[in-house]
Amino acid sequence: MRTGFVARFAMGCLIAAGTFPARAQDLDKPFLLVASPQTTGFYSRAVLVVMPNGTEHAGFIINRVTRTTVASAFPEEPHSAKVDEPIYLGGPRNRQALYALVRRDPGEGSRRVFGEVFVAVGSDALDRVIRTSPREARYFAGFATWG
Repeated sequence: MRTGFVARFAMGCLIAAGTFPARAQDLDKPFLLVASPQTTGFYSRAVLVVMPNGTEHAGFIINRVTRTTVASAFPEEPHSAKVDEPIYLGGPRNRQALYALVRRDPGEGSRRVFGEVFVAVGSDALDRVIRTSPREARYFAGFATWG
């Protein structure tokens, strides 16, 4: 699979966060969160990229790949039907929605995570990613959020 992308993405998260693990003063910047070995339940063995979202934090589990591809999830959509990239389970919230992390700004409907990494959250931004650079993205169903 695309382990090179995962490694570069994780390293970028660590660099963007400055130090690991995150300290209280770092919570206003994106960071990588690794579940402790004692964590059980939904977040067991999870690695997440986390970003501030107002007074909360939101993020995606980056190491939970599903067997579903973008093509199999949206076979009736001409551009999506050609994308054989897997969808990752991003978190327990809004699992019916698709999001994409990409290495360049897909325009309106996206949000900067850090550096040149963006998340496409709007349907128009996601459509642009799928249409123009589908293999340069990681796709997530759902997200995680904390108050």
